[in-house]
Amino acid sequence: MVPKLAQPRRFLASTRGSVAVEYALVGSLVAVGCAAALFLFADAADGLWRFVAERLVPALAGPPPAP
Repeated sequence: MVPKLAQPRRFLASTRGSVAVEYALVGSLVAVGCAAALFLFADAADGLWRFVAERLVPALAGPPPAP
């Protein structure tokens, strides 16, 4: 059995919780970075996909029928 006095010392010496907090901070930083990138490049991406759609739809329709 562990003495009652050793439990708080062992808890304070443990680094398992700090590692979890560090991973949470890194994960939240990555999420904020992704959200910022999506916000900043949304207009450019929208224009790109609009350009692709304008070229792709007529190409998929095939050549016009012969008269």
